[in-house]
Amino acid sequence: SLGITRQKSSEDDKLTSSAAMSHRTRRGAMLTNLRSLKLGNWSRGITKGEFLSILEGCPNLEKLSLECGLVPVAMTGEDISRICPNLRNILHHWSEREDQGTWPLETLATLPQNQLTSISIIGPFNRCWDNEFACTSFLRHSLTLREFNVYRPISSAAIALVLRTCNALEWVDVRRSSLILQDAIAYPWASSNINCLKLEVLVSLPSSPPDALYTPYYLQTPPIPATTEETLLFTHLELFYRQIGSLKEMRYLYLGTTSYNERGSMLRLFSVRALPGMLALSNNKMGRPGFLDLLSGWNQLEIFSGNIFPETEDDDMPAGAPEIEWVLTHWKSLLYTKKTLSMSSSSF
Repeated sequence: SLGITRQKSSEDDKLTSSAAMSHRTRRGAMLTNLRSLKLGNWSRGITKGEFLSILEGCPNLEKLSLECGLVPVAMTGEDISRICPNLRNILHHWSEREDQGTWPLETLATLPQNQLTSISIIGPFNRCWDNEFACTSFLRHSLTLREFNVYRPISSAAIALVLRTCNALEWVDVRRSSLILQDAIAYPWASSNINCLKLEVLVSLPSSPPDALYTPYYLQTPPIPATTEETLLFTHLELFYRQIGSLKEMRYLYLGTTSYNERGSMLRLFSVRALPGMLALSNNKMGRPGFLDLLSGWNQLEIFSGNIFPETEDDDMPAGAPEIEWVLTHWKSLLYTKKTLSMSSSSF
């Protein structure tokens, strides 16, 4: 039996399960008013027919959540979209290394265009989606997609495509993948309504020559003219900071600088390197660029974390630094105080 609990809410009817999947086949029930279905922890021996029989009893589903269960190998996204053509929210959380195929993308590709509002995919972490197929599938829902949560390898090009085409986006959370800085600034982002942004941004930080110790630009004693490499980096970073600074609804921000390969494995971890200049004000007297002023519109910002911290010796703002007063003036909703402006180890 399913161990089913049926709940009513002001928005829809919900059905949840945590055992075997025999409810539909045994009872022959047609739950035509059901809008949300959550299935989890079912047997690995479930067949495609048994699985689809559950969906056939819920033809008007708008939200499908599959958690910690192995989807039958033979099942395709076409099967799901054919049986449940009204789906608007898809969630699949799978922590094992076994690949669950491309059924989420196939579902996006075969549902009516511009219908999906939310997709949340976690795992597996060892295989990247086909870039062309992923881009095509996401593009089909560019006018309606509001929440984009993907915790599995996905190409930088696909992430950039979502940002530059999906004009209804409000929540973006991508992990185990890296967005190349040049891809992030190649085109303006389509949505100005993003209030949560969590990304790993691949920044080509200047590195030290062989057998030499490199001192980050903001840790050098001024005045120090920027190298050609640093100047180009600052130009790219300014474009990126302008882009995210235009997101006036921003409330939750995580920006890391970890690099992942196509199988979701870390290639480089810059856990101790700050995003250059993000929390620095421009100082013409010292000849140093700063980009904090580009973020003055974030009056709803509550939390920031990742590699967003001052590039100083102790990763904190020195007492009396003008940046402290600036933050307290412009980011009035921030849930942190002067002494906790160092966020190098924070996450949310």
